[in-house]
Amino acid sequence: MSEYYFELTKSFSFLNKVKEYLDLDLDINWHRNYYDIDVTPIPVNILKDDIIFKTLSLKFEIIPLVVRFDAKKWYTWHTDKIRNVGLNSVIQGKESHVIFGKLSTNGQYFDIEEIIYEDNKTYLLDVSKSHSIVNLGEPRIIISLGFPQPIMFNEVKEFCIENNL
Repeated sequence: MSEYYFELTKSFSFLNKVKEYLDLDLDINWHRNYYDIDVTPIPVNILKDDIIFKTLSLKFEIIPLVVRFDAKKWYTWHTDKIRNVGLNSVIQGKESHVIFGKLSTNGQYFDIEEIIYEDNKTYLLDVSKSHSIVNLGEPRIIISLGFPQPIMFNEVKEFCIENNL
């Protein structure tokens, strides 16, 4: 079992609705954030009937976003600044790698672990830990439910397990 991510047993039911929203709304206002990626909020009415979203919303504040990473970019090692936990599913861009890592004690290399996203799967990530993104292909688009600080990965993970998510 990974210390960096956890695959939920359930998947988001709203992925097609998000895709339709992105395709139909030509006036989406993308914001370039401090990681030099594009983000846009998702209207809660698109998510409200999803069992994962409904269950998690009973306990946690959630910030739903669509995140777009540019094609052919490597996003260097970082931790997220305003959240510790992200619940993600890929909408587009399979040639992208999310790698978690720890610098070795001698500082010569990183011990790494990669999360390999599968279609229609939902993953809880500990983005308070150092990670990097390598995007080899087309722009990568993900739906990401963010849990703002001070919420921690293990707290959300245990809640997901307890609620059969």
